[in-house]
Amino acid sequence: MKKNYRIKTTAGKRSYQWNYDEFLYLIHTLTKAKDFKKIFNLFIDIHTPKEISEIIRRVHIASMLQDNKTYSEIQELTNASSGTITRIHQKFFRQKSVLSEILSQAGSFENFLKKRVQIGQQDWLTKMMDRAIYKRGGWLWMQKP
Repeated sequence: MKKNYRIKTTAGKRSYQWNYDEFLYLIHTLTKAKDFKKIFNLFIDIHTPKEISEIIRRVHIASMLQDNKTYSEIQELTNASSGTITRIHQKFFRQKSVLSEILSQAGSFENFLKKRVQIGQQDWLTKMMDRAIYKRGGWLWMQKP
């Protein structure tokens, strides 16, 4: 049975309706990125800085929920609305949550930072990000407000 769902989004200047097959193709494409550098470059190539920032914020919110932070703490740290935090909370704590499973495997954001600094990955990753951003037009997406 072919699914023909149409999902409307108003992201960007015009509304767009994507269907189930397009979503499956996206997932199929993402599974082809087999290593960190390919995944990194794929994100840089197909997302705007604002889209990347929003994805980062949502994963960070999920990590804070895993660490049992309160809504008010999360709002203060991420500037996210309570609605956004609630949606992520609902997904995170539902039965058989893939988000919860993956974050359990990845560990908390704070632990990630500690391990990354210990193994010296920071310099390599920073250089790679700088090169990728420069090659793509020198985005200023990492500037502080």
